[in-house]
Amino acid sequence: MRVNDDAHEYGGPANGQFVMGDMNTYGVVYMSTAGRGVVYGKPTTQSTSTRVRSRSSGKCMDVNGVSQASGAIVIQWGCSTGANQQWTAEDAGGGFSRLKASHSGMCLDIASQSSANGVGLVQATCGTGASQQWTHQDAGGGYYRLINRFSNKCADVPGSSGADGVQLVQWNCNGGQNQQWINN
Repeated sequence: MRVNDDAHEYGGPANGQFVMGDMNTYGVVYMSTAGRGVVYGKPTTQSTSTRVRSRSSGKCMDVNGVSQASGAIVIQWGCSTGANQQWTAEDAGGGFSRLKASHSGMCLDIASQSSANGVGLVQATCGTGASQQWTHQDAGGGYYRLINRFSNKCADVPGSSGADGVQLVQWNCNGGQNQQWINN
């Protein structure tokens, strides 16, 4: 993670050759500099973007085609560093959060706000609707289930498919590995 910005570039750890983490404060680091003493950096926000990877397929949640459009489908695809695979959780209250795609600033949503099984997941302009609110339920081993507040259904890889491009859907929660996710 970058600890400087364009206005404060230090050219590396200089002759001290150290970057150290604060053992008492999460996220704070100290770095030696070339003639500027020791500087420190800390996160400007506690929310960070991360990929969301399926346990069953090992593939990541992805906004198809890096689309910026509201209604673009959310698929699984081989994990990459693309911003369309980076998601930030924003607190929505009551133990729920909105998952915001880094490349578009749009939120994970249920197409047509339906509670039916098999309805696809999409990105949509962020709002306060329950169809954009998700909770993490522990599934063991570091994995979790993503459960939608509106439908009370889980984000699901249909048929446990391992193929790239499969649209993610909502389905009755059943404990299958195709409904288990991990951040990485």
